[in-house]
Amino acid sequence: MQINQKQQEERSKKDAEIEMLRKQLDEANEQLRMESESKKMWMDSAREAQEKVTTEAARIKALEDELRTLKEKLELMQLKLLDNDIEIRQLYETCIDLKGRIRLCVRIRPLIGNECITFQYIDIVNDNTVQIMHVSIIARNKELVLRSSLQLGWKSGSLTKRSKAVQCECEHLWLDDASQSDVFESSALYGSNVAIIAYGQTGSGKTYTMRGGDGDSAGIIPRALAMLFDSSAKLQLAGWVVEISLSILEIYVGKCYDLLDEHERRPFTLHFANNNPDFRELTSLAITTVDEALTGIARSDMLRSWARTDTSEYSSRGHTIVRIQINSYLPQQNKCLSSCISLVDLAGSERVKESGVSGERLEETKYINKSLSQLGVVLRAELAQGNHVPYTSDPLTKALSESLGAGSSKTMLIANIRPDSAATYESYRTIEFANQQFILSASSQTKLGISYFISYRPCWSKRIGAGDIAEVNGDCSERWMRIPLWM
Repeated sequence: MQINQKQQEERSKKDAEIEMLRKQLDEANEQLRMESESKKMWMDSAREAQEKVTTEAARIKALEDELRTLKEKLELMQLKLLDNDIEIRQLYETCIDLKGRIRLCVRIRPLIGNECITFQYIDIVNDNTVQIMHVSIIARNKELVLRSSLQLGWKSGSLTKRSKAVQCECEHLWLDDASQSDVFESSALYGSNVAIIAYGQTGSGKTYTMRGGDGDSAGIIPRALAMLFDSSAKLQLAGWVVEISLSILEIYVGKCYDLLDEHERRPFTLHFANNNPDFRELTSLAITTVDEALTGIARSDMLRSWARTDTSEYSSRGHTIVRIQINSYLPQQNKCLSSCISLVDLAGSERVKESGVSGERLEETKYINKSLSQLGVVLRAELAQGNHVPYTSDPLTKALSESLGAGSSKTMLIANIRPDSAATYESYRTIEFANQQFILSASSQTKLGISYFISYRPCWSKRIGAGDIAEVNGDCSERWMRIPLWM
């Protein structure tokens, strides 16, 4: 009995062990099943991922092929664009040669403040004709004829008569319905080395012509900068790398001053070598936006020489030159090009007697008149195509020598005129200055177009005024830039 009981206990114990092993086996089988399912799931995921990789690789290859094709098309289009650009510039260069590389225009501003007319020396005959001291300016199909069988001269402060016929050609006659935008857009040009110069007596509106006001009244400088940066953006799309820098100098009583120095109005030496000015001592500010440039120009205004005279409450006593340097690089052709735009606000011409100046102001006035006279000498020498042009005789002409009509450069002189009777003599001198340039050009191979822009507005601001501006000029050539400065 004891043996059977003992065997039974051992059997029960073995049965319990077997049951436990069965449970462990079942658990192991379940775990194996789950791991098998998990393995299958991961294998399915890996297979799907591989299929996606294969699909994406094929799509990437197709995109790369498309991108390569587009790049090839872009390169062809850029080459065609360059070819077309060269052809346009060659045609434009021919057009500019016909019009003249040194050109003038005349702008008459409205009355401002307490100005008055005691005798009428400027008459609006009709929409197309304006008469200044019996000199008629007539616009006919973009050709303007200035005729005078009775042109007035000056002798001992009184008018004398002399017979002299004058004929000038121009492109436009702007009356009071023309906005600054209309005038500027009509003269949008390609450019190489370009000088745009505002000339005239004190208070005739030179600074307004160049600088203008805000919005629609903006002048040449802000509009030129806006078009320059717009052109730069377009050129960069065509593969050009364009760098633009700004320098501002003032020529005061025969000395040059840097108006962009960080701390002061710093004098510097303007060197001259190989018939070109050397501005290495002048501050050059890299600019990437119009606002940066206008900020620099506003800063320079704080350092300009201003003074009150009997003829103007705010008279600039120095010639201010805003120099915009454009350097460009075309990697496809390994070509580096350079060009410069000089935007010049000249000090006002005036007679010592009428300006009522003495001492320091007198010395300023004497130099201003002397330098303006020398500018006329240089312009006439350029037009006469002589062997020697006296650039170095004055810092003003030395600074502008690379843009005063030499080589492929272009010069636009804007002669500004006051309409009030007190300014009659200076207005006549301004017109006579313009006529001298034309008369000489008529006998030279270089043809000069004298453009008269006449503008009357009902009111101006008291200090500077408002009205229309004259045209901007420029061109392009092999020597300088083959890119548009104005577009």
